Amino acid sequence: GGGIDILARVRHSAKESRIAIIELKDENDDKEPQKVVMTQAITYATFVAYLLRSESGKDWYNIFRENFEIEKDVPEELILDVVTLMPEGTSEEGDLTDIRISDNATLQLYTLYYKRDKNGNPESFSGTLTEAIMK
Repeated sequence: GGGIDILARVRHSAKESRIAIIELKDENDDKEPQKVVMTQAITYATFVAYLLRSESGKDWYNIFRENFEIEKDVPEELILDVVTLMPEGTSEEGDLTDIRISDNATLQLYTLYYKRDKNGNPESFSGTLTEAIMK
């Protein structure tokens, strides 16, 4: 009954940009804690990983990539970022250990939290993804 909320490219360094599957929530509480939200994101990311390893994977990879001018093969070692994006809150955070889903595909799990301004809009971000891309 759902789908990928955000499919993006995240730059980790000047040379490395990865596909990111981001599950977005507008609340962060015990009814739907971060660790449950991450389970949803992992499901979508697993689908994307297997899609990229399919017969038409190269075509999908080149649609998702940053630079369309030069066609490239899917990397031999595929790494996808899997991110939960939600307001800061009180829910329990799950394990963020990398998940190897096949011989040549890994899901790297991250959190991204935002503070709301007085109008309820996102104001600033924190979490393990901000730490990873700031290195």
